[in-house]
Amino acid sequence: MKPSGRQSIVQGAVILTASTLIVKFVGALFKIPLANILGGVGMSYFVSAYDVLIPIYSMTVTGLGVAVSRMVSQQGEGNGSAASILKTARVMFFIIGSGSAALLFFGAAPLTGLIGNPSAALSVCCIAPSVLFSCLSSAYRGYFQGRQNMLPTAKSQILEACVKLVAGISAAWLIHSNLTASAAAGTLGWPGTPQQIELRILQYSAAGAVLGVSFSTLCGLLLIRRQYRKTRIDGRGRYSGAAAAQLCRIALPIALTSLCANLTTVIDLSSVMNCLKNAVLRGGDTILQMYGGCIPPEVSAEVLPEYLYGSYSGLAVSVFNLVPAVTAGIGMSAVPAIARYCSCGDDRSLLHSVETVMATTAAVAFPAGLGIFTLAKPQVVTSFLPIVFGIFIVVDGLSRIGTAIDLAKRKGQKWWLLLLFSIVSVALGVLLVLHPFDAAVSAVMLCGILLIAEGALNLGCILYAAMELRTLDRMASAAANAALGAIGDALDEAEAAERDVGSDGPVVYDAESKDVSEDGE
Repeated sequence: MKPSGRQSIVQGAVILTASTLIVKFVGALFKIPLANILGGVGMSYFVSAYDVLIPIYSMTVTGLGVAVSRMVSQQGEGNGSAASILKTARVMFFIIGSGSAALLFFGAAPLTGLIGNPSAALSVCCIAPSVLFSCLSSAYRGYFQGRQNMLPTAKSQILEACVKLVAGISAAWLIHSNLTASAAAGTLGWPGTPQQIELRILQYSAAGAVLGVSFSTLCGLLLIRRQYRKTRIDGRGRYSGAAAAQLCRIALPIALTSLCANLTTVIDLSSVMNCLKNAVLRGGDTILQMYGGCIPPEVSAEVLPEYLYGSYSGLAVSVFNLVPAVTAGIGMSAVPAIARYCSCGDDRSLLHSVETVMATTAAVAFPAGLGIFTLAKPQVVTSFLPIVFGIFIVVDGLSRIGTAIDLAKRKGQKWWLLLLFSIVSVALGVLLVLHPFDAAVSAVMLCGILLIAEGALNLGCILYAAMELRTLDRMASAAANAALGAIGDALDEAEAAERDVGSDGPVVYDAESKDVSEDGE
């Protein structure tokens, strides 16, 4: 690891990928019991708050954080420029975050009415503070990422996920259980039918879960701010109008790109919900028959659109976003190095960094995506997929065997470990090709698990090989420099010896000036 907590692109990718996997695992632990507490209808309120947040989050957090990372990476370590960039970013992000939070809080009713789910207004109000906290956190994360130190970002993300798990589930459960008990005892005092009271209880319960999310972002902000105060090396810094203008110039295209990428979520939120309402209005009984026993009997046609949307967005889309969330960390770790190589004109290192990121992303995304598809629909591919996946695993394992042989030729350390994993991968692929199994569904499920493991194995092997090759390149460069130095010294000595032949007096030889003179002259 490099001085001042710095990591290479590969090390940073490992840290961010590992933290993302942990966050996603904790997120699964969060959503499974939350779905049991809220049900499909309550989950639609919870998910709608996130969906309303996404475009604002894209404009405020995503672009500005990357801009800070890029600007800090171009500054020298130990001067005040990076601290001034962070100071400027904090002021800007506080203003932008406060305005965005106010927009969400006071505009919750019209925004949720626009998307066709007005009952989610309370949840949107509760998620509004998270915009401010996330904006300020992104300033610190951008600073550390610009310093190529991904550990503070990873720690704050993991803390956020853990606090969200505990606080969100606890708040939702306490609110739901207490209000349900009060309603059963007749002490709640809310007007309306029992079904209307139950829907209102779900609104408050979902809002409690969202409030736990906002509290988790505050905890993440406090942790990363503490990390900065402990490791600060650039002084306090000052607000700079020039830095603010440059931040806006860099952040605006990134924010617009992120907004365009997330517009599909906003379109889905408005169009899917309204289409579901129209479909239920025209043939609610037909839809209930289509899904058989998948829909609980207490879900009536009145709340069926919210239930279906909550199941789609809260569960299916979350699984879909699993792979992009993991690969995003790989790209994020390369931003500081790529920005530095661009600023200094090092095209060779820039090309190597981009190729490393693309290869690592592809090695993770393709197997993991196929694995998720297989686990989701095993019946579709029961006849041919085991053989196809077996061939894929064999080819991939053979390519890694070639990488292990290259490492062995270059005398890399522990090359045999990479070779062993590659041989195991080839053996698994051959097993799938020769014995596709009789229990087709079980075989396809096994294929999905193997492909996900293959993606993880690919990531580990590529990162290990990249680190070994980088070490060997440094050793080869150092050896070449030493050899050139030795040759230069030998030539200098030979030149001095030639000039020394035939001279009468003692010779004085200056290695730097290459002047040879006799004493006394």
